[in-house]
Amino acid sequence: MSSRLILTVALLLCSFYALYADSPRKTNKEGINLYEQERFDEALERFRSAQLDKPEEPILHHNVGVSLYKMKKYDKAIEELAKSIPEIEDTLLSSKIYYNIGNCYFKMDSLLNSIFYYQQALKLNPNDEDAKYNLELALSLLKQNSQKKQTQSQQQQKQQQKQQQKQEESQEQKQQEEQKQKKEGEISKEEAERILDALEQQEKETQKDQVRQLPGRGVPGKDW
Repeated sequence: MSSRLILTVALLLCSFYALYADSPRKTNKEGINLYEQERFDEALERFRSAQLDKPEEPILHHNVGVSLYKMKKYDKAIEELAKSIPEIEDTLLSSKIYYNIGNCYFKMDSLLNSIFYYQQALKLNPNDEDAKYNLELALSLLKQNSQKKQTQSQQQQKQQQKQQQKQEESQEQKQQEEQKQKKEGEISKEEAERILDALEQQEKETQKDQVRQLPGRGVPGKDW
């Protein structure tokens, strides 16, 4: 997602030179030289060392922040960059810090936060083309993500409806088969009457045979 993001992280040096004596200023410069050589972990170490003398210096917070950004430690970078904002009176520098925080959030796929900080950057510097571009990119991606989620939700709903319909059809088919089997095990009214008539006829025939088989008895005479 971030391949097209415009990244401009600038280390702050000049105003720091005007404020402090040689030791932290020299250490800060050493950190910047290492940063420009893309030796970000070593640069971070030098900026941290300078902070031992000037722990509240906003320039150092900023430089620590952009070093952490380059090391892909975006959450920690945000913490350091945010510390530098209240103490920097230069509007353009503050705008750049907001922009850098926006980039951190963008890298973390937190589009809403990145949009907020790009907007803050543009309030301070409406002519920042990089911030404009990244803001438009973040807004576009947010819209795409929203549409994608909506499409996925609709597809999921259709799938659930399809599955429910399939279950209902399966249940209906099962009930039909059970009813069919029940009917096959039953006899019709006509068949029942026919069987009953046959049984009655058979019983009558049996009774006739029994009557025919009774032994004959003569009329008893008088015993004179």
